[in-house]
Amino acid sequence: MIKKVIVFTGLVVATLIAGLFSLSPDKDQPTYAYMTGFDPGNIMSDFVMSNKNSMTVSQIQAFLNDKVPTCTTNTLRGYHNEARAVAPCLKDFKEDSRTASQIIWQAGQDYSINPQVLIVLLQKEQGLTTDTWPRDGWWWTKTNLGTAKMECTNSSGKPAYCVNAQYRSATGYGCPDTAPCDAQYFGFANQIRKAAELFRTVLDGGWTNYPVGNNYIQYSPDPTCGGSTVNIKNRATSALYRYTPYQPNAGAIANNPGTAPCGAYGNRNFYHFFTEWFGSTGYILNGAIGRYYNSNNGTSILGQPISNEKCGLANSGCRQEFQKGWIYWTSATGAWKISGGIGKYWIKHGADRNILGYPISNEQCGLVNDGCYQEFQKGHVYWTSTTGANRISGGIGNFWIKNGADNNILGYPTSNEQCGLANNGCHQEFQKGWIYWTSATGAQRISGGIGRHWIKHGADNNTLGYPISSEQCGLVNAGCVQEFQKGRIYWTSTTGAQRVSGGIDKRYLAINADNSFLGYPASGETVLASGGVYQQFENGRIYWKTKLGAWEIRGGIGKYWIKHGADNNTLGYPISSEQCGLANDGCYQQFQNGRIYWTSARGAWAV
Repeated sequence: MIKKVIVFTGLVVATLIAGLFSLSPDKDQPTYAYMTGFDPGNIMSDFVMSNKNSMTVSQIQAFLNDKVPTCTTNTLRGYHNEARAVAPCLKDFKEDSRTASQIIWQAGQDYSINPQVLIVLLQKEQGLTTDTWPRDGWWWTKTNLGTAKMECTNSSGKPAYCVNAQYRSATGYGCPDTAPCDAQYFGFANQIRKAAELFRTVLDGGWTNYPVGNNYIQYSPDPTCGGSTVNIKNRATSALYRYTPYQPNAGAIANNPGTAPCGAYGNRNFYHFFTEWFGSTGYILNGAIGRYYNSNNGTSILGQPISNEKCGLANSGCRQEFQKGWIYWTSATGAWKISGGIGKYWIKHGADRNILGYPISNEQCGLVNDGCYQEFQKGHVYWTSTTGANRISGGIGNFWIKNGADNNILGYPTSNEQCGLANNGCHQEFQKGWIYWTSATGAQRISGGIGRHWIKHGADNNTLGYPISSEQCGLVNAGCVQEFQKGRIYWTSTTGAQRVSGGIDKRYLAINADNSFLGYPASGETVLASGGVYQQFENGRIYWKTKLGAWEIRGGIGKYWIKHGADNNTLGYPISSEQCGLANDGCYQQFQNGRIYWTSARGAWAV
């Protein structure tokens, strides 16, 4: 059972390896200021500690080479001229044919721990990262010092295997302050992997004496030195206290890199080395973005910050990136988060330079079909798992939202608005239809059989022009109609969709359209050789010719006229509607060159 996994982090003891308690720079070196921003409750973010891809094996090796360009290999002599063990520098160290850089990288990959954290841990605990002369703390009686592990005489004079102490307990794992190091954890690779495993266990929510929240943490192993309550803000910081359960007091921070009464330097040194070598242990949260993050449960919603705030965006905006999204801010809009499918869409299409402008609300979910939307300065973005994210803005967007938004009968948008159509029109496709817009007509819905007919016959280039109303249903026989700039399209399940326009359309409306005796149109217009036009309806036809106008033909009179040549009939075109109420319930209709009379008894005849 592991007691504590701390080593060399208590009060200064002169006999220990120099630099493990304090940084102890040469007196001619400048004092470093890497403690700026140190927060005992947020020493390192979860993201930074978990960033396993921060360095490759070759990058780790290059870093170690840079820290120790030249190794010292001289043998150290003791008081009685006995040799002490000298091991290779970290950059040259190997265990089971694997280099230190390979061992560090592999542990990082296996436990999803930042290799930089392990490199700093080696420095903080044993000074190995920069040590030019790693050496044992025991006296040797052998002179064969070519390896870091060899037979030697222990303190009782009996043969034993000795290992270079710095590598044997490289990360201080299993080395409590109050007892010898536990031999079961000896070995460089073992030490690296056990440390990585501990960090991962705590990051995953287990095995910690210092959970996220308020914890009393001492200033040193000596309880008489006191301590204070620390609000631990993340699991990475919790893991560091699980490893070294002390915080630096004010003196230890102020005298960095020196010492102070009742000082403990483990976490101070960790923070110092990391920020000096690799930059931020987390990222700064401040200003409006920081206030928004802290007041909106940012850790749960967005995760940890993975960048500092960046300003200088469009309209003097700022942004900060997090594990699960972004927060954007301007003085006009305030701070709002961007995440998920909507956030990716907005950023892909220009982010702060998106035509929608900046967000002015958070994402709202729980819509129809588990949809979500977010409002921006100049529109909205709607998202579902089926349709993805699409922009809603302008006249089309206003129309769609006004008519139900996610409850609109068209469903969600499946494309962005497309402009540049005839007469500067725009359109947008939805799950169950389209919306078309021009400045002259406004926005109108196109769907169903009528919509398909209009699009099939040219859409914005259709001779009917653009829609000027939405589809109206509930007509006779469950019919529907939609009005366009130059006519109408009618639809029933029997007749399908048929257009009516021009003079025929006017006449059809005059006789009460779908409520008329003609019923619904059953075909489109047919142009005649004689210069006229006609359209077939369920119960008759309407004929039209210049100067004569449009007139319906139906019943016995219509059949007779059509049978005898229709527009080629010697009577010419109709110039009136059928007139009934004559003797014997007779009817007649006036043509250019005469009339056709009809009774039920005699049928139809021309006059």
